[in-house]
Amino acid sequence: MATLFSQEFVTLLTPIFIFIFVFVGIYALLTKVKWFGDKSTFNLIIAFATAMLIFFVPETHVVIASFTPWVGLLSMLLVFIFVFLLFLGIKEKTLQEAVGGGTFAFWMILIIVILFLVALTKAYGPFLMVNGNPGFWNSVKRVVFHPKTLGALFMLTIAAYTVRYIGSHE
Repeated sequence: MATLFSQEFVTLLTPIFIFIFVFVGIYALLTKVKWFGDKSTFNLIIAFATAMLIFFVPETHVVIASFTPWVGLLSMLLVFIFVFLLFLGIKEKTLQEAVGGGTFAFWMILIIVILFLVALTKAYGPFLMVNGNPGFWNSVKRVVFHPKTLGALFMLTIAAYTVRYIGSHE
């Protein structure tokens, strides 16, 4: 029995939704940032051209279709956490100060970049996978993704935040 939300119908409409999503997103970004002044026609042309380029590359459909639900879920989770904290009695000003700092923005950008890399691996395969093959990029991946390197980066990050915290509270 065919329904309105059958898999074939949704698969057919996915490129159209991606086109609309990219077109509206790019147009909103260009209108907000005003790189080209108040020329809305120019912003429309750039947004349309970008959306058409993305529309004709099937790999970008996979990246966008797997990336956007996770970002939406992350946004909903943050809203629920903030509402829960407000319900517990934490003042709005305290939450604004916590979110307004650079640490929160850093972690959100880091999470979004990780989600984007996961979406890229879904579309283009495991391009970050470390293997023993010779070559420059394989050697770089072996060094960067070695457990000792990642552990050292983690320890340096903890040390930097510790020094920053101790230095700001004395």
